Amino acid sequence: MNQIQEGDYVGTRYRGGTHQGYAAQVSDGKVVFKDQHGHTVTHNVSTLAKDPDKSPSTQDLDETQKQQLRKAWKQELGQ
Repeated sequence: MNQIQEGDYVGTRYRGGTHQGYAAQVSDGKVVFKDQHGHTVTHNVSTLAKDPDKSPSTQDLDETQKQQLRKAWKQELGQ
């Protein structure tokens, strides 16, 4: 359910802030994306959460599954 795919909106905490953006490439356990500042960044899949409201791969999930992803998203980004 939480597998990150290209096009998903992902984020993680990083050095007192966050990196968030749409996954451009997913391979070998890494995700490459442009963060909210336009910088290209790479993070391990295991350190990322995806936003169920902005990710195309979660559109077909039921509301319970989306709620679980929203909770993980908020925990990962410290919201």
